Amino acid sequence: MRRGVYFDAWFANQHNYHPSLPSRRLRMIEELTDMAATTLVWSALGGGSISLPYLEQEAYQPIPARFRIHGHVNDAEFIAHCRARGIEVFGVVFEAQGWEFAAEYNDDGTLASINELRGAGRPGRVGLSEFNADTGPSDWKPWRHYFPDGIVNSLGQPVVDIWEDAASRGLDGRPLHANWVELSDREQTAHLMDRNSPVWQEYLKAIVRIQIDAGVSGVQLDESEIPINALYYGGCFCKDCTAGFRRHLQGLDPADFPDELAQVDLETFDYGDWLRRRGFTAPTPVRDLPLARQYADFHLAAMHRSFRDLAAYIKRYAAERGREVKVSGNFYNGNPEYDGIVEAVDLVISEMHATAYRQPWWFRHVVGLARGREVLVAQNPYGGIIPELVAAVGQGKCHDRLRVSFYEGAATGASMTFPFGSWMGTEIENAFWAPKALLDEVGAALAAVDHLRSTTSRAEVAVVYPLADAWSAEVTGPRWAGAGSAVDYSAVPDDQRIVYWRVIKELAENHIPFDVLPLPDERHRPNDITAERLSRYRQVVLPDCRTVSPDQAAALAAYARGGGVVVVVGGYGDNLDDAARAAVVEGPASAWAPAEAVASAVADRQLRIDWGADGAGDGETAGAASGDLYAGVFAVDVQGAPASSVHLVNYGYDERRDAARRRRGVRLSVRLPHPVARATAWLPGQAPMPLAFDRDGGHVTVSAPEFSLYAVIEFAQAAEAGGEGR
Repeated sequence: MRRGVYFDAWFANQHNYHPSLPSRRLRMIEELTDMAATTLVWSALGGGSISLPYLEQEAYQPIPARFRIHGHVNDAEFIAHCRARGIEVFGVVFEAQGWEFAAEYNDDGTLASINELRGAGRPGRVGLSEFNADTGPSDWKPWRHYFPDGIVNSLGQPVVDIWEDAASRGLDGRPLHANWVELSDREQTAHLMDRNSPVWQEYLKAIVRIQIDAGVSGVQLDESEIPINALYYGGCFCKDCTAGFRRHLQGLDPADFPDELAQVDLETFDYGDWLRRRGFTAPTPVRDLPLARQYADFHLAAMHRSFRDLAAYIKRYAAERGREVKVSGNFYNGNPEYDGIVEAVDLVISEMHATAYRQPWWFRHVVGLARGREVLVAQNPYGGIIPELVAAVGQGKCHDRLRVSFYEGAATGASMTFPFGSWMGTEIENAFWAPKALLDEVGAALAAVDHLRSTTSRAEVAVVYPLADAWSAEVTGPRWAGAGSAVDYSAVPDDQRIVYWRVIKELAENHIPFDVLPLPDERHRPNDITAERLSRYRQVVLPDCRTVSPDQAAALAAYARGGGVVVVVGGYGDNLDDAARAAVVEGPASAWAPAEAVASAVADRQLRIDWGADGAGDGETAGAASGDLYAGVFAVDVQGAPASSVHLVNYGYDERRDAARRRRGVRLSVRLPHPVARATAWLPGQAPMPLAFDRDGGHVTVSAPEFSLYAVIEFAQAAEAGGEGR
């Protein structure tokens, strides 16, 4: 599996300036190699949202000798050197950002300064508007070089200012801003761009062409949910969204058509004008608008369609150039809107809404959403512990806190990316740099157990993620309650109204391995929940699954008839007839449970753990409890035969010593679907250790050696050691 790096490489003690990343150096590649990195995200060629010639300069601009002496390289050279080391570099497309910067010009028309001005040269601006109008720097290639025939917008008009034409607009007609990247102490403006605009779609394709020609191994479509992010500001009412919503309404089934529009002529309907005539002003939260659900559903379908189209274009253009390029996006917090684009990507890159010291349930959620694809997770500086952790690490503290975040990712089937000058937002004038020795140590430990890492678990419990209900909760929930701000970080993502989040947290904290099975909203993705797929699980938990399609209900009923245990938490199948509903909730093995007691409804547990003792008695502080640990069980292959691995993470932390409490005497018993001839323990920095094991009915039982933060127990059918990593 991949070992990812959040590779912005922004400078310490300075703001992180979107969208252009600092120049790269050869020494960075040495450091990446030392930490056993395989994949870089948010890592190269981000300047396309300033202009295409600026992006080409990032890729190919000659490096002066003064900078060569320190190993500086342009992005194309950096990408090639990384590829020679087996490191994938993903070019990042900042899809939602359209930039204009304050600048100063030399007498010859070249840039004297940009963003950080120095009082030299003629004042001016530089960005998308100047590029489109050919009034930018004199060494920029003209607009017609990239678009010989120009670009025509949806009204058939030649585009003369793409920055204005393709921007998302509020109910008042003003451009919305990507304010999560703008800095208030700089003369810079980032319009929130709209992928519903055919103009912006064509521009994004041009960015992609340059990145692929420059050699990237993958393209990362950041802000992959656009223009849904405009809904956090009150919605987008540009010409393209207005026309698209009109077509959406015209295509509705008569049974779903809103009563409010019964007397409206849809041939001329303008949603923004209709709202303004009813007294609504900008910014009004979308959830408070009439037609909010239909409007959100339109954006959801449009977001899926435009993302899939762009992802397909990436693959097609790469093939035309004789290359194979991977595609990913930013799946942010694993919100329901991303389910419809998973099939279009090769791996899932995600960004937590609020990073915490412990959240294995969240990792299991996003691994489930990824449906077998690898997951790379980046730390979000807002709404969580990252600011305090960065400050502590900078003082030489909390190293075990940092280490455990990477091991937690591995133990849940994902990869928590290493921070390498990563983003600290617009409020903190710094970047997240971790100690090199720590990253080298963790990278080596994860590389050593790579053959024991997997996205496929051996869990016997499945939790259904009800996507249609989750989308409804998002539209009406706290994240969309405000307006004028892209993301409300005070809105807790696992809002207590949503039973699903409470269920998976309860299972994780009670050491019950589980898989997440997204229940598709069949308007956006075909159903893949079948009785055969469910049959591998002893138990299926249905957390408040109120919207269930007939095919999904039939699959669940067949599972229950076949002896599967169904646990219903909250409501189920409000849209079903009584017979279809009863076939699941009244089955012989069905049960009801509150979210807080769902763990007690799991009988004959797959994993039984005696967590032993903490390290008290050797100068350490007592107090570690069973809740301080997490265990994940995964399907792997050892010497060509099915095998399993159990990953143990110890969250026990001694504040006084600023270190993890060591674990002694951990004994675990696990039910596995294959015979076991050998058990081996893998600890960071140590040689693999053979373990004695017992068989107790269907369970295999071992005692783990003493460990600090992370241990992996391998259960193999082969009697002798072998395979990758030995």
